[in-house]
Amino acid sequence: MDSALSDSSTRVLMLDQGKVPTAWSEGRAGVAWAAPTEGLDVVAYLGTSEDRAPILLARAPHTRPEDIQAGDPWPEEHEQSSQSGGENIQWLGLRDAAPVLSKEESTWLSIGIALMNWHSSYKFCPTCGSPCQPDPTGWVRICESEGRELFPRTDPAVISAVVHTDDSGVDRLLLGHSAAWPEDRYSTFAGFVESGESLEAAVAREIYEEAGVAIDEATYLGSQPWPFPRSLMLGFVAHATRLESARPDGKEISSVRWFTRDELEAAVTSGEIRLPDSVSIAHHLIANWYGGPLPQSPAEFDDRGPSGYDNQSDTEEATQR
Repeated sequence: MDSALSDSSTRVLMLDQGKVPTAWSEGRAGVAWAAPTEGLDVVAYLGTSEDRAPILLARAPHTRPEDIQAGDPWPEEHEQSSQSGGENIQWLGLRDAAPVLSKEESTWLSIGIALMNWHSSYKFCPTCGSPCQPDPTGWVRICESEGRELFPRTDPAVISAVVHTDDSGVDRLLLGHSAAWPEDRYSTFAGFVESGESLEAAVAREIYEEAGVAIDEATYLGSQPWPFPRSLMLGFVAHATRLESARPDGKEISSVRWFTRDELEAAVTSGEIRLPDSVSIAHHLIANWYGGPLPQSPAEFDDRGPSGYDNQSDTEEATQR
């Protein structure tokens, strides 16, 4: 840590309430990295970048909460620590920042948010209740009473594209609408893995609970960290045994619909439904079945901003999908 703080090539990822300063120049965006200066509230040493620069995580020294809430440019007191050269800087959350940042910067941001959330929620030992203090690296918290080491926690969650091919060879995709979402939003099915449960069992249980559909196969496709607050989304494609059994649970899921590829394209392009944004694994699960880039809704940018996300909290988003 001392070496990183004294290294002029070190980049500091500043976060405040899950938002990162993002610099915009000539239509392109990048993280507005800060330089290692005295007085930084450093949380952790994250590692080294692709070009071997040390990366630190720190809390942004905001003095005006309204700066973050309104998404105002980087406050004047931080201009000297920015390496963006006075570009237009906005504070963005992961869902807005990820689509416009590079893959490497999005990865650092995801790691930083997850680690910051963990430090905020694990201030006390879960065994004895004593205060916990972070070690110098920021990747361990230590119980003051018993010296117990606590490590960052990740909660596995499964997310599945449910598909079916009938006797005529027609492929269909099942999507669901959550009661907590705007009426036109549809997505795949997801839920947390329960204790003692395999991933495949969690896929089958969640789909049956939410949509009433039994499956006979679940194939793993990929994963995505989702730090709201600490999930790892494990993506599957699941094959349903019957079309007719599909029905919403009436609690979390209020509607389910089967779509052929033509029906999905027609529903999206007409504005009848909206699909998850491209930053989410749900989008890629649907695109994998669709066989190419997904169609876009005419209202794609009307009321959700450049990322295409509805206005709902990160916690709610993680719980629902």
